[in-house]
Amino acid sequence: MDYDIVALPGAHEGHRERLKMRAWEDGLMNLPAHEVIELLLYYSVPRQNVNELAHQLIDRFGSVKGVLDASYEALFSVAGVGHSVAKSLNAFGRAVRAYMDVPREVMPAILNRSDAISYATSLFKDDRRAQTWIALVNSNGVIAYSGRVFTGAMWYNERVRQFIIERVLSYNAHEVIVISRRGLDTPKPFNLDIESLKELADALMMVDAYILDYIIVGKTKNVSMRQVADIGKSRYEMRAQSFFIDESDGVEEIMEISDFDDVSSYLT
Repeated sequence: MDYDIVALPGAHEGHRERLKMRAWEDGLMNLPAHEVIELLLYYSVPRQNVNELAHQLIDRFGSVKGVLDASYEALFSVAGVGHSVAKSLNAFGRAVRAYMDVPREVMPAILNRSDAISYATSLFKDDRRAQTWIALVNSNGVIAYSGRVFTGAMWYNERVRQFIIERVLSYNAHEVIVISRRGLDTPKPFNLDIESLKELADALMMVDAYILDYIIVGKTKNVSMRQVADIGKSRYEMRAQSFFIDESDGVEEIMEISDFDDVSSYLT
């Protein structure tokens, strides 16, 4: 018997869309285990409240991995799980295991700022929203991890700092490139960008990592804030110095920050 149909009244109205939005903006790694399972259940249990069932599955199998590793029979034995739910979760698990067996894509190397600009602009080819990404670089200049940290103009907060630090440690990264997309032709940074970079730099130095650059991608021009932000020096200082000596890359060097508080300009 499939999971009992439960309407979504009151507090649960809009819950699915809010959870999907959180997953999109924050990433699955920042969601509790039961909410990850809840998202997966949406595919096989339409228009129903599956929060309780998600809790039951995590309680039974211990983790998201435990649920996805479970056999069809084990899943079906959980009260409220019917054939469609058991088949769907089992299929998700098999898909994840198949993906893990696929050879890893060779990530690009960032050996100079032209490489960084090419990579940065490629991120926003099909997505023009204001948003911020990070690229984590290892000791060979190869990108070890790349991902969006925030959607919107104001990119930095405590949750973002924790997200970046956790991934620096997980991927043994040495340098961080922060990449923001802004809506202006020639984007001008906020004073808040400087403050955010300094706070992030202090946090990264505690784990022996450094900010290599903060690049703002505009509609037609790109800006580097590395020269104006007091964000420490990389242990790969000689490489970092040569990284910025490239006048042909078309990047505007910001040497000072003027007051600029019109946030609405960044939201296009």
